[in-house]
Amino acid sequence: KIVGACRKAGTKFTDTEVPVTTKPTKCLYKCRLFPSDDAPAPSMWKRSSEISERPQMFVDGVQAGDIQQGELG
Repeated sequence: KIVGACRKAGTKFTDTEVPVTTKPTKCLYKCRLFPSDDAPAPSMWKRSSEISERPQMFVDGVQAGDIQQGELG
């Protein structure tokens, strides 16, 4: 439903529950190895399509070690 609405409108989805542009420090992953309450906010956010012409989460399928709770392998 969301994909269809975005395609029809010619826009990309923006998750309002993850405010990366208005409150970037609320969206940061806290590293369990180096916990810090004052992690710096990134200087910019990019969509995967801005980094690669054909972004892929997993290549040649998903392997057991690719996903770990709280992080990607």
